Amino acid sequence: MEIRSAQSIIIGTWMWSVWEIYGTASRNIKSDRRREMADIIEINIGTLANDIGEMQTEVKMLREEMQRAFDSITELDAMWNGPANDTFNQAFRSDHEAMEGMCKTIDSLIQYMENARDEYRKCEASVSSEIDSIRI
Repeated sequence: MEIRSAQSIIIGTWMWSVWEIYGTASRNIKSDRRREMADIIEINIGTLANDIGEMQTEVKMLREEMQRAFDSITELDAMWNGPANDTFNQAFRSDHEAMEGMCKTIDSLIQYMENARDEYRKCEASVSSEIDSIRI
């Protein structure tokens, strides 16, 4: 329960901060200034793709470690009986579910990043096509 709460707080705080920064910035900046910001803020698709790959690798490794822990606990469970074992297994299952929830959240973030990467690629291709079509 505590892990899930901490996870929710961390992710919620991060998302709120991003929204608050963006929302405040977009409300307080005139349209001319927003266009200037577009010249300052840019996305490097290669870096984004690398970040996606790194996150996919890390979440895969996390799931492998979770599976190893689950297998170890299953072995331990076969050798240990009693109320302490039941309490331990219940706590472990709860933690395992919380970690799986965190992995799913990271998977969703990766999906959003992949969608952003794909949209940026489409935009770059469109701009490149428009530039190539200009005849001088």
